Amino acid sequence: MPSLIAKHGGTRALDIDVWEVSHHGSKNGTGADALAALTPAVALLATGSPEREGTFTAWAFGHPRETVIDDLLNALPQDDPFRRTRRTRVPVASAVKDFESQRVNEAIYATGWDGSVVVTADTNGLYSVSTEL
Repeated sequence: MPSLIAKHGGTRALDIDVWEVSHHGSKNGTGADALAALTPAVALLATGSPEREGTFTAWAFGHPRETVIDDLLNALPQDDPFRRTRRTRVPVASAVKDFESQRVNEAIYATGWDGSVVVTADTNGLYSVSTEL
């Protein structure tokens, strides 16, 4: 990401609306500098459920990481129409195999919390998000 920011910073090339967060929301997959350059309105995380204990799962690797969720909460627009109102607390990892419940009311969607997530855009460029759960 640093090379993309260096190359395209200050242009519209990195201006996005919907972003699939890097590496399942791992601590090495994103950061505040990337979010400042990208300015997403909606963040999607492919995490799987932390309730599935196994070798290759969100639980085993601690995804999504609390620092990433905190960065997303700070970066996403506060007045965005994707802002959540129905969900109050979700499992977020502070470390590998260590999840705590955290308040996430912003436009952050994760397969581990929401099941399937579908983002639809209309011809006017307006988005809607629906979830399985």
